[in-house]
Amino acid sequence: SSGGGGGGSSSSSSSSSSAATGSKGTTKRRKRRTDTVTFCNTDCKYDVIRDKVKARGWRLVGKSDSSLEGKNCSNDDLVLCHVHWVDVANIAERLRAMQPWQRINHFPGMTNVARKARLAQNLEKMRREHPKDYAFYPRTWVLPAEHAEFRSMFDGRGKSSKVYIMKPDAGCQGRGIYLTQECPPASSEPMVAQQYIKKPLLIDGFKFDLRLYVLVTSCSPLRIYMFHDGLVRLCTEE
Repeated sequence: SSGGGGGGSSSSSSSSSSAATGSKGTTKRRKRRTDTVTFCNTDCKYDVIRDKVKARGWRLVGKSDSSLEGKNCSNDDLVLCHVHWVDVANIAERLRAMQPWQRINHFPGMTNVARKARLAQNLEKMRREHPKDYAFYPRTWVLPAEHAEFRSMFDGRGKSSKVYIMKPDAGCQGRGIYLTQECPPASSEPMVAQQYIKKPLLIDGFKFDLRLYVLVTSCSPLRIYMFHDGLVRLCTEE
């Protein structure tokens, strides 16, 4: 070394240190590499998911508002989790940060079918291309973009003999849905308006809906698993 005595002293010290560690073993143990899958818990709202994660031997990382389970860690560690489970509406930021080796419980672009307004727009595109195959749903307007066209369905006083059903774009569980025969005022809130079906299919005079549950594990190639059971909900009033 060109550092003179100081350099020689450093070299000697390093040699003796190496000899000591070689004979007695390493003084500082390296962290043993682990292949345990880490699961980001911060946006997971359901205990059943956490139970399955623990049953598989995965490690919960981060705490959620609905559970005290999970290891406290920095945001940098959360980003590096192998699996991200998100039960909140805003997932765009998380998707943008995902790496090829990570997994998340959402497909990019699923809002094109999961949001009412985009679903209506896509159905309308398909109806124009295949009118016979896509005649199964009632006429639909996306508001506020198509408010002027929707207004033309009403008379000068904003009244109509037909009934329309109004649905918030991002709503769920029936919240914010109502029937009307009056044209609603223009609003910036995204909504979907549909002509209400007067004579729907009934069971013993009661309205109902039928739900089938499927799990989509791949979009390309398309891979879907169907749950053998379904769910039927019946209204309580005729």
